Amino acid sequence: FRQGYELRGFNAGHARFPLSQQEEKIIAQMRSKLACVLADCGFSEAASECHQSGGSCQTGNSGLDVDAVVRSVLQSLKK
Repeated sequence: FRQGYELRGFNAGHARFPLSQQEEKIIAQMRSKLACVLADCGFSEAASECHQSGGSCQTGNSGLDVDAVVRSVLQSLKK
């Protein structure tokens, strides 16, 4: 959560507990993947931290119609 929050431009502060070097490495890898997902979903502020092979995010239409998914969920909640 903290990484996604920071990728969107908010300051989450530091963790309340120390992390090992291995944990920091895992979090950095996860942060890069999350940055790519956020960039693909239109959050351009996260794109600079996407470090997947090729060095850039593959932006564009992923085939998922987010509006249709949201409408479907809202419709099912109204029932």
